[in-house]
Amino acid sequence: MSTMGFFTENVFLRRTLLMLLFLAGLLIRLPHLNETPRNYWTMKQYRSALLARALFFNASTDVPAWRKEAANAARMSYSEPPLLEMLAAKGYGLLGSEQFWCFRILTIGAWLLGGWFLWLLGRRLLTDVAALVSVVVYLFLSFGVIVSRSFQCDALMLCALIGSILGIVHYFERPGVVRCLLCTLVSALAIFIKPGSNQFTIFLVYGFLALKQQGVGGALKDGKNWLFAFVALLPAVAYTLWNIMANGYLMFCLNSNFVPQWFFSIYFWRGWLAQLLSILGLLLLVLGMLGLFVAKGLPRHVLWAWIGGYVLQCFLTSLTTPSHDYWHLQFVPLIALGLGALSLPIGSFMARRWGPVMCRTVFGVLLLSYAIFNMGKALRWYAATGPSDYVRISREIGSVVNHSTKTICFDYD
Repeated sequence: MSTMGFFTENVFLRRTLLMLLFLAGLLIRLPHLNETPRNYWTMKQYRSALLARALFFNASTDVPAWRKEAANAARMSYSEPPLLEMLAAKGYGLLGSEQFWCFRILTIGAWLLGGWFLWLLGRRLLTDVAALVSVVVYLFLSFGVIVSRSFQCDALMLCALIGSILGIVHYFERPGVVRCLLCTLVSALAIFIKPGSNQFTIFLVYGFLALKQQGVGGALKDGKNWLFAFVALLPAVAYTLWNIMANGYLMFCLNSNFVPQWFFSIYFWRGWLAQLLSILGLLLLVLGMLGLFVAKGLPRHVLWAWIGGYVLQCFLTSLTTPSHDYWHLQFVPLIALGLGALSLPIGSFMARRWGPVMCRTVFGVLLLSYAIFNMGKALRWYAATGPSDYVRISREIGSVVNHSTKTICFDYD
């Protein structure tokens, strides 16, 4: 976009602006870093915190036997590999005590790294300016601020997913063994972190690009494509089979998550739309979708394959689609790229109508206003949700019941 040539050509300005954006994205996520995880999907966060505690206690020689017993008795079944919990437990071990900021530093770091991958992907598919728009939307979306601080694996999954698509696009630009191995390993990690959440997107993006470049016959004959499919799925399939044989919980999740009769109910479609509106808001959702229609060539192939993977996931996880917002997380960078794509024709029109200076000013004011507005929403959210007395209350209850492993505590969650 020639109207933004000053940003594209000035390397110092581009790096400085990106550094400030990521610094602001980090700072807005730091308040109440060690607060108890009771502000968003408490049950999911509580499950991860309990598992990390048990792993930490079991690895420590200084923890009394009764505390280990209580921690292990409170452990719940889980369907995702406990990578985040294991890393947090290692952090607890280095610090010598449970510190909830260990969880949040990991998920915040993953969200910011995903933003960097999104910047690189946006530059490859679109332009520097479109990538900048996408990054601003991604970093400062208020829902993203909340999720990136949650004790859940979703931020790690999303980071790996964006990295996987970046690696796939990078590979098909100039196919080679090293690039194929790199995108395969990243894709395997993305699928393994949360099996069942993004494999359709990864395989559709890879498949669309392979068919476009090699044709049906060439794609089927290329051994690297078969290597990608096998290695990308292997860790997640192996873990899934082990988990089913070990406790059967994952089979329960798989059997209960697909409810095809809901496709014919208003609840399913209204709930799906309601989740997207709660995450993005009406304006971002409409403009982002419009941008996905505007994209041409390679960007269109990648973005529409991404849409296809997301839609297929929503149908196959129909139980959670109308009710669980974090299952729609991969739609956030997709809409961000759509808004980036939409900024190109809008910017060109504004430059022709009002000149490049006015175009730059309007774009700058809009992006800054968006960031400030969402940072204000995050600060109000912090003020409304913390700090709390939950740790003190829990310790008091534990003392009264003598830390019994057969006591159930009911609260508003």
